[in-house]
Amino acid sequence: MSPMKLSHILLIIPLAISGQFIMQLLDVPGWLILNSLGRTAVTTVLPKTFGNIFLALIAIGIIPAFLEEIWMRGIVFGVFSRLSTYVAVMFTTIIFAILHVNPAEILGIIFLGFMACLLVIRTGSLYSAILFHLVINISSIFATYGMENLENANTIIVLMALSVIVFALLLFLFLKTTKPMIIKKYKREKKMLASSLLSLPVLLSFVLIIKNAIDITEILIFFINNKTTYA
Repeated sequence: MSPMKLSHILLIIPLAISGQFIMQLLDVPGWLILNSLGRTAVTTVLPKTFGNIFLALIAIGIIPAFLEEIWMRGIVFGVFSRLSTYVAVMFTTIIFAILHVNPAEILGIIFLGFMACLLVIRTGSLYSAILFHLVINISSIFATYGMENLENANTIIVLMALSVIVFALLLFLFLKTTKPMIIKKYKREKKMLASSLLSLPVLLSFVLIIKNAIDITEILIFFINNKTTYA
């Protein structure tokens, strides 16, 4: 993995913090649709002790960021890059979103996946995607604590609006200060496409997608039969 420049690190960290609020904003339509269908989200139980918070940061923030980015942006993205950068971004983002299962948060996950691909392409370093993912995961934990204490809807709206503005400015600055995106031309070679789709990392991803699809189907059947709320 290529190292990151300090300038990239200083931009990616605030980009991820503001991006975390963008993800929450993108999740709103999904939750509204579920609520209209009579499904409600389970209330998140937040860790209260320092030890539990530390474990949550490791289990929710650090480990998934490293493993998921090495797998998706490191291996799967590399496999599809042999075909085209566009194809690599599309397939990696879609697979990444589906693997996260939760339909209400699909737009936010697509945003995270796309941004991770963009960072790798613009910086040439997988560390940039890992850092972005890591900061988003950790900031989401602390943001959840903050949102618990914000009862004023206007405050939340202002916070979200500021996050969008800050993210847009930081993204513009990032794009201005990094190398232009290199887009490979699509190679219409059936053998290369077949070898990419049949590679071990991609096949394992498809297996996980099928498993998640089965799990979701079982959950939907359970809800229909028992008329319970969405969990």
